[in-house]
Amino acid sequence: MYLRSVYWLTPTRREGESSLLFISELEDRFRSKQWKAEWNKEWRPLWKKIALEECLQYLDMCLAEHTLSLSPGEKTLLVMNNTLEDYSVSQVFGFIWRAARDAAAYYMREKIPKQHAANTVVGAIQRYAERAKSEGWEVKQYRRDYRLPQSMVSRVFSDTVMQFGEEGFSRAPRVNEAIADESDADSEYRDA
Repeated sequence: MYLRSVYWLTPTRREGESSLLFISELEDRFRSKQWKAEWNKEWRPLWKKIALEECLQYLDMCLAEHTLSLSPGEKTLLVMNNTLEDYSVSQVFGFIWRAARDAAAYYMREKIPKQHAANTVVGAIQRYAERAKSEGWEVKQYRRDYRLPQSMVSRVFSDTVMQFGEEGFSRAPRVNEAIADESDADSEYRDA
């Protein structure tokens, strides 16, 4: 929590090599998408981790708006990961916003404990996502909330590394597609 007290050092590949040279080579590799073969298996899970963190931050913010709080546990992580297989971060934001709003209304209407109301949110997100999928809903894409800007990790991954920009926010980070990509010789993100 004391990030300014840590001595940060850019990794270099060889003793005495300039950090700027290392960064330049790394950026060239990202631009050309000529990276190690194992990276092709790792980028989708990394994208999904970043998406999961964005959703958890948005969940926390939406609950806080209604003076509710929730400590994400196994069920929260399972529901969010499963939802991100079918929906983008921007669509999951919609499920989260709606579930938090409904939990706050439930708390006010039924005069139940805040924690009980907050505990209904994850189940509501799951139900919204499952119903949307089974009934073929066209799920609205939400925009980023100005109070929760895109993280630097997300920005570097989406813009610099993968070069798909906002598509990282508006497209589902399906890890299961990685299996198909491994056998797809025409994959856009394969080792050249």
